[in-house]
Amino acid sequence: MEGEDPNDEDVDEGEEHSDSDGGSDNAAQDNAAEGSQTSEDEEDDEESEEEMDNDDMMIPKRMFKWLAFGLFSKTSSTSIESLSLKGFAFGQAQASILREVITASDPVGVMLQHVRRFESLSPTERTTIRLTAGADLKPITWGRRAEALKIAAPVEAIVRGTGSLDESTRFVFVPGHGFCRTEYVYRPNKRTRRDPEVSVRPTSAVKALYIKTHRDDTTSKPALLPVLELIGSSLIALRVKMPNIDEDFVRRVLSSSPGLQHLTLGNATLPTMAALDAAYDAGLPLHSLVLKACEIPEPELNTFLEKLSDPRHVVGKRLQQLRLGKDWRANLSEQTVHQLRTVLEQNTRLSYLCFYGLYRRDGDKSLVNEFTAARSLRSRHYQRQPSVSHFLAR
Repeated sequence: MEGEDPNDEDVDEGEEHSDSDGGSDNAAQDNAAEGSQTSEDEEDDEESEEEMDNDDMMIPKRMFKWLAFGLFSKTSSTSIESLSLKGFAFGQAQASILREVITASDPVGVMLQHVRRFESLSPTERTTIRLTAGADLKPITWGRRAEALKIAAPVEAIVRGTGSLDESTRFVFVPGHGFCRTEYVYRPNKRTRRDPEVSVRPTSAVKALYIKTHRDDTTSKPALLPVLELIGSSLIALRVKMPNIDEDFVRRVLSSSPGLQHLTLGNATLPTMAALDAAYDAGLPLHSLVLKACEIPEPELNTFLEKLSDPRHVVGKRLQQLRLGKDWRANLSEQTVHQLRTVLEQNTRLSYLCFYGLYRRDGDKSLVNEFTAARSLRSRHYQRQPSVSHFLAR
């Protein structure tokens, strides 16, 4: 199965803007004005298509594994580094498989071999056995030498056929470790001849994760939250778009992701800013923040912008890229306009600022002109930061 490249979709996140090094302000303004309605229409079309394709979709376990494999964007020799999963409703069963795959020592091998050789077997063609503590395992990998594992606790394994389990060598599938060759297969009623030496604790190496679920999905958040907490220790970039992302969700994800640098949240409900403040106070190195389709109360937003404009505050020190999404029809108060201008004037660390909805203030273009003037205040920093791009309106 050929994999899809997650980088080919969702260009609305702004990657296409990142290589514009402070070009013509007028050109950027004109392009933003012409493209705003088109972009909105395209997003509406995309959402409608998703609704049609994913209505009441709870994908089966086997298909989930194939889809997950097809959406890998990058894998190292022994672990998944970047994973994109889109457009599905995740239940507990799917989340369990995802956990198994991302924590396996050979995740691609786990998926391919497990799906091809075992899930296609009927119940009469496969046998579940129990490996007791002390069993020696040697994982089978694709041309790589693997260190032997020693099971530290009883574990369920699957073997082909229904014959005797007393053979000296047996190939088994062990969840979390893939295919293994066992030198000793112990029955539960046999005493183990060796004490456990190594406690096998699978860990994740996922650095980038993108999850996008159906807009009416109600099952994914509770199912995926334990998985996100599991892989949080290795995460550098996280993009989550699902309904009803609340403060508790944000707090739990951020508290389990101490190294997170890039965060994108879609459809987040209020108040997410409080969770972000707590994460910054706890030392989170987050320097790129995107909040799309998020209803953030302006008092909270202004408080956050006030901190961002202060280079002595932890938010002002760390945050380098900020993209905020507001309702397309929402009016921006003068206080918000003032705070954004203050951010531009005082925070020299901020290299990218995008505020959605800027052109939707009852058709008044004066706000756009005001931000164009504010942007010119940063032109003196272009020489010091040649890659700076400012798109204050879309």
